[in-house]
Amino acid sequence: MPLIGSVSNAPGKVTGQRVIETGLEMDMEHYFMTENGGFMHTKDLGISTRVVGKKDQYMIEITYDTQPDSTRGVLGGYEGQFTSFGLVDLRALNGLIRYNGEICQVAR
Repeated sequence: MPLIGSVSNAPGKVTGQRVIETGLEMDMEHYFMTENGGFMHTKDLGISTRVVGKKDQYMIEITYDTQPDSTRGVLGGYEGQFTSFGLVDLRALNGLIRYNGEICQVAR
């Protein structure tokens, strides 16, 4: 199921962070919601890497793991892992993120 164009909201939070040589490593959670009633909770690992010469700008990569039994609505029964990557400005709190991967509906 492609996420392109179908996610209307994906609030997240950082639950832990560690300073690494190139930036930060973060434990995160996200709550994805679709316009047509889908819901999915993920627990994630994010790596942000400073962009040399660009204050407050980071390359970010996040690996999302869907949480068992957290999917509802049109995403009900879907499981899997996917990633995102992009450039973000942490001071302005904006950027461009692309997603890659696949989640699949599990037969039970």
